[in-house]
Amino acid sequence: MCLLLVVTVNYKSFTVFEREREQQQELNEKIEDLADENLALQEEIHYLKTDPKKLEPEAKKLGLERKKEVFSKADEPGTAEVPANRQTPTSK
Repeated sequence: MCLLLVVTVNYKSFTVFEREREQQQELNEKIEDLADENLALQEEIHYLKTDPKKLEPEAKKLGLERKKEVFSKADEPGTAEVPANRQTPTSK
């Protein structure tokens, strides 16, 4: 009778231990997958912060566009308009 009780208790403990070991293995695999995903997301964040070529397609997916830059002739060297009250020097 005592031997039967010991075998029953040991078998139950063994099955509980095996179930917990399987759960631990599944959780470790999930942790590894999430760590890999986290690393990939951190790399993507880095590239989005530092590489405009990566940022623009993502911004377009969100419906954002770059503002059109307009340059006037005054921005180009040597083409600025001279105010009317200021005369340009002439050579003598």
